Amino acid sequence: LSLGSSAIGVYKQALATVSNNIANVNSDGYSRQVVAINQNQPVQAGTAFLGTGARGVAVERQFDKFGENQLRGSTRDLAAQKPLVEYAGRILDRFASKDSALSGALDNFFSALGALGADASSLALREIALSDAALLADRFGALDTFLTSQGEASETDLSNTVSEINALAVELGGVNLKLGRKDALSKQAPGLLDERDRLLRELAEKVRLEVTEAPSGVVTVRLGASAGAGALVEGAEVRTLGVQLDPIAEDRIGFYLEPSQPSQGRMALA
Repeated sequence: LSLGSSAIGVYKQALATVSNNIANVNSDGYSRQVVAINQNQPVQAGTAFLGTGARGVAVERQFDKFGENQLRGSTRDLAAQKPLVEYAGRILDRFASKDSALSGALDNFFSALGALGADASSLALREIALSDAALLADRFGALDTFLTSQGEASETDLSNTVSEINALAVELGGVNLKLGRKDALSKQAPGLLDERDRLLRELAEKVRLEVTEAPSGVVTVRLGASAGAGALVEGAEVRTLGVQLDPIAEDRIGFYLEPSQPSQGRMALA
């Protein structure tokens, strides 16, 4: 009876875990869980050993660390190309548009100048040349305004992305703080590890990451090749990522990490 009772308890826990998996099938970042079941220590009765049933050891995540790292890397590579493709597409579409393209306006302008050069006294040809020159100037002005607006939009998008990165980093620091209360990955709550991996995936969508995981599951996050400049997240310690225009070259953007302690200096990123 005791064996049957313990078995019912174990499989009740397993059934509850299956029900939890079904309930969270659409939950963002959720990893399927299973109950790890081990046999109890048998007891010796004379010359025989009698089984004493089974016990639930832990609730474990069905998690592929290699697959997660590959997914994070692929997400990072795709995200790195997305802004470039988006802004290049906008510029190409604008330059290829019939209403704003320069090629036709340039052809008309130089054709009008050629005709006027052949008959400089013609008032009609002068009017055509002036009209084509004004149209060409308008095209250049419109394209200049468009490119300026795209530059401003890219700076705004970049500032917003940096703000989102900092918000995710703060969340990850809070998760690290909770993970640091236990000394082994096997002792961590599956839901807490799911939350950590979700935050890492979202960060990878916005910036190149280098992630180092401690035995407890606490992660250290560095941005790209910034190993020499410190970490964005290290345990519960979080630095703030900042962005500014390079004072030497206006077409370059400078990134830096604010110090986590007042005694530290600002760290520039390559």
